[in-house]
Amino acid sequence: RINDPFRLIVVLMLLLLIRLPIILSDWGLLLPELHWQILGESMNQGKALYSEVWDFTGPLAALMYRLIDFVFGRSVFAYHIIALIFVFYRNNALQIY
Repeated sequence: RINDPFRLIVVLMLLLLIRLPIILSDWGLLLPELHWQILGESMNQGKALYSEVWDFTGPLAALMYRLIDFVFGRSVFAYHIIALIFVFYRNNALQIY
C-alpha cells in the first residue's frame, strides 16, 4: 500500500471538517481538558508528579501536558490541534500496515 497524497489530503480535510465546530465554538473547557491544563501548570511550577501532585495520569502523558503548558500556556486551541495531529497520524499509520 502506498500513501496517496490526495487520500491524505481528503482524510485531513474530513478531520478538520468534523473538528471545526468544536475548535471554533466557545463552549469553555471540558473537565478532562481542565484536568490536563491544571496538571501541566502544576508540573511547570516545579511540583513533582505522584508526591506533590496527586494524580493517576501516567508519567509520559504528564510530561506531554507539561510540555504543552510550557510552550502554549493556557491555550485550548493547542490541545485541539495536537489531538487532530495525533488522530491524523494514527489513522495514516494504520493504513500503512
